[in-house]
Amino acid sequence: MVRLLRCALTSACSLLSAMGTAQTVTEFSQGITPNSTPWGITAGPDGNIWFTEMATNRIGRITPSGVVTEFSDGIPAGARLESITKGADGNLWFTEASANKIGRMTPDGQVTQYQQGLRSDAGPWHITNGPDGNLWFTEGGNLNTVGRITTMGVITEFTLISGVAEPFGIVGGPDGNVWFTEEGFYGDSKIGRVTPDGQVTEFTAGITPNTAPANIAVGSDGNLWFGDIFGGRIGRITTDGVVTEFPGAAMSRIFGITSGPDGNLLYTDFYASEIGHITLDGIATEFSLSPGAQPYDIVMGSDGNLWFTESGTGFIARITLGNVDPVFGNGFD
Repeated sequence: MVRLLRCALTSACSLLSAMGTAQTVTEFSQGITPNSTPWGITAGPDGNIWFTEMATNRIGRITPSGVVTEFSDGIPAGARLESITKGADGNLWFTEASANKIGRMTPDGQVTQYQQGLRSDAGPWHITNGPDGNLWFTEGGNLNTVGRITTMGVITEFTLISGVAEPFGIVGGPDGNVWFTEEGFYGDSKIGRVTPDGQVTEFTAGITPNTAPANIAVGSDGNLWFGDIFGGRIGRITTDGVVTEFPGAAMSRIFGITSGPDGNLLYTDFYASEIGHITLDGIATEFSLSPGAQPYDIVMGSDGNLWFTESGTGFIARITLGNVDPVFGNGFD
């Protein structure tokens, strides 16, 4: 199997495909506080990549060439930063699970925090830019609520149908609604849909119970794709709620997922320290990172490359894609 090889600090190594196509994997650590646990990641409005540091309460910015700047002013100690996304207003929005706040950061690092309208046990978790121009987020502490915050900071919470849903990942859907996953550690695993005015529908048919769906992304086929924490499955759900599951490795822990440049999906396998690629018809291939990398979140950058967080090593990694090959498109074989 072709593997992604761990590279030395800010150096590169080649991943050679059977087709003769080369990709480069580069890990960056210079400028990142040690043991910071990089977690969420997003493509910023400024052409850079932005990420959260869960353990050290910082927001990091990395340029396409790998220059890192960290920001901490205005972020309280012990905030436990989780997810980050680009807002329609051109700012970065992020969640503070322990501080129980939603944060907004301008591209030059100015932070504003919002809490009014959040329940005291909300524990904001994942956040996304919604089709309505607002930010939508899941609440990991309250366990049965998704929230909406306008770019002016007005928060509204919506209670799910399930009593203990444990909403996790969330994404703006191609149908004008917002879609989210429900881990279901204390109940059934589900996929939820919420309209811009807060009407919630939950889907369970076709989802293996207790697999804990994690993050969710929009595919190039107009469907929603999600990974499982337990069972290593990748799932696809249409906007009508029809689910198809594709089997994976039993010991996988799939968290991050994103649409790739070839129209297929790429995902992070946290437990196995691997990056996965799955075609729209469900054929999956995984490539190994260094032991203990523990990749969590993954995003397509405006530079045309894939970027992901390595929570175990504390690095930010970039996959520079090579020439298009006929099997995996731009970069994978």
